Amino acid sequence: MKTKPTLLILLFLASFCGFAQNYDIENIRAAVLSPHNNQAYFFVGKDKVYQYDPKTKKREIRNLGSDAFKGIPKDVDAAMVDPTTKKVFVFRGNNWFRFNMSSGKKERSGIIGSDGFKGIRGPIDGAIAHGTSGNYAFFKGNKVHIYNPRTNKVQYSGTIGANNVYKGVPTHIDGVIKWTNGKAYFFKGDHYYRYDPKKLKVDAPKRVTGRVGFKNLFLGIDAALVNRAFIDDYYWEQYNNNKGSPEIPAFSVSQIQHRSVKKETTFGHEHYEGVPHNVDAALEHHKNDFPYFLKGSNFYRYNPKTRKVDQTGTIKSGWNGLPSNIDAAYSSDDGYHYFFKGERWYAYDYHSKKLRSTSGSSIKTGFKGVPNFLDAAIFSGRWIYFYKKTTEYVYDRGKRKVVEKNSIYDLIK
Repeated sequence: MKTKPTLLILLFLASFCGFAQNYDIENIRAAVLSPHNNQAYFFVGKDKVYQYDPKTKKREIRNLGSDAFKGIPKDVDAAMVDPTTKKVFVFRGNNWFRFNMSSGKKERSGIIGSDGFKGIRGPIDGAIAHGTSGNYAFFKGNKVHIYNPRTNKVQYSGTIGANNVYKGVPTHIDGVIKWTNGKAYFFKGDHYYRYDPKKLKVDAPKRVTGRVGFKNLFLGIDAALVNRAFIDDYYWEQYNNNKGSPEIPAFSVSQIQHRSVKKETTFGHEHYEGVPHNVDAALEHHKNDFPYFLKGSNFYRYNPKTRKVDQTGTIKSGWNGLPSNIDAAYSSDDGYHYFFKGERWYAYDYHSKKLRSTSGSSIKTGFKGVPNFLDAAIFSGRWIYFYKKTTEYVYDRGKRKVVEKNSIYDLIK
């Protein structure tokens, strides 16, 4: 795309967080809980490792193969901790790698099925220590295989959930981790499923990763508008550097770097008075150009002339029929406000003040290539800019699909 306009973007930052196509390019691929430092390591996307502290909920983003799991290749399929040796096994394609978390070095590698793990065929979806027996459980598609490392043989193979073996666990998982509470958490798409080994079944199904559990695991933005910037609880006035790129805060490996900042002031006090912190979504009304901020079941209209909120109310009173806790929103020139929540999108006619009949349809059918559980959206004529975690998805209204994906790291380069 050669003529895509650049944007100066308003960002409100937050650290959270059947076999269907998943457009999220930052999904969890594997995860392990280190027995040495009690830190969790999530393999995210192709080459990132999120080091996560289960107690403090703090996260550090590291690079796979260099400053985390040195020597392990990209595109990991699965990982697990051996309960006996406390070593980590990482799986990719038909290969396995043994990594020593204590020394920080790769010790051995081999081919799955021939150099160990007899009866298992790669690539696999996930792996975990099975109960207290010292065995391993491998998941692939709709199958689970219980492997005995002492005999180097598979002692059970069957369908996931059959015979009360991992009952309630979904098929085609993305990854799995054994947590500090002794339970196993299976990841698929935007959700996790908590499995209780004592009850032999899932006891907390389909919860949103990073929002309900694993708080602050993902780095993302709260809401977005054009020409202003809001980060966490602060407001930054910004300007363009005339180099053809927008000047916005960049995501670094472990922290946010603020660039082209004129003045830092407290959000909701010195600037945008009356707007609460950690909003859910924002849009700029095409009729009056007023920004509307959404949080929970309420909205806050900000008046740029008086520089304060001049109207508040419930989302139901402002957009009848719209659900609360919106993920993202934007105002379009076609007479509609668009809202996104979870896997659904809604269009509200701001002239007739009615929801379009197609409201509540799935995002994947209405906006091809746009992921579910969005963080923010920006309207810019032909293009809609969608944000999830640290990725920007550029949607072409003419082609009716995502035509470009950018890392937020790269937006100011």
